Amino acid sequence: MPSPKRPCAAPGCETIVWPKADYCRSCAASLRWASAESRSKQSAALKGRTFSAEARANMSRAQKLRDPATRSSLMGRTGQKHSDETKAKISASNRGRKRSPETLAKMSAASKGRVVSPETRAKIGDANRGRSPSAETRAKIGAASRKHGKYAFDSNGRRLNMRGYMEVVREGRRVLEHRLVMEEALGRPLYPHEVVHHVNGNRQDNRLENLELWSKSQPAGQRVEDKLAWAQEIIALYAPKDELCQVS
Repeated sequence: MPSPKRPCAAPGCETIVWPKADYCRSCAASLRWASAESRSKQSAALKGRTFSAEARANMSRAQKLRDPATRSSLMGRTGQKHSDETKAKISASNRGRKRSPETLAKMSAASKGRVVSPETRAKIGDANRGRSPSAETRAKIGAASRKHGKYAFDSNGRRLNMRGYMEVVREGRRVLEHRLVMEEALGRPLYPHEVVHHVNGNRQDNRLENLELWSKSQPAGQRVEDKLAWAQEIIALYAPKDELCQVS
């Protein structure tokens, strides 16, 4: 009795297939979307067949994945958040890794125009707080600043940053000039909840008479005892010593 199997119909392929199949699996995968004959056979086989909603969704997704423009948004990465363990692994694998100029250019183009949320900026600030950049990093920052022209330091060691504030260098670190002026006037560093406001709205006018000390401190709750405790802290922190004696 002759064998029901026969060779694959693809040219040059000698894989044995069953009579109902024209091509082996590998050839069928490569010819599925290229062969008009294969497409017509598939269409005839599927005619009148009903699919579940899940199967239709899967077929639609597979069809869209062929388009590079929509592939990235359909791969399940949009809005995905990594766990802390995964973030640590990614950070460890990228630590010390040198990226090519092409990769850096692509990363820069992808980030251009991107708006960073206040929450993300706070996380970046917390991660970099207390971190001392290496001499190589400081040299790169200086070279990048000089490259931007108007953001370069002038002969007096001052520069305009991208947010419109003046910066100066103290002890090898860049600091905001208006905060430095206020700290020198107070004789102490500013507290984390303190901000310096420009009275006339000009962020480059850092004269002491144009600066006001503001506080973002708020009571811990709305209970009367919370507000009283907060008020006592504010009075003890900012009231002159002679007035503090009168209050007490």
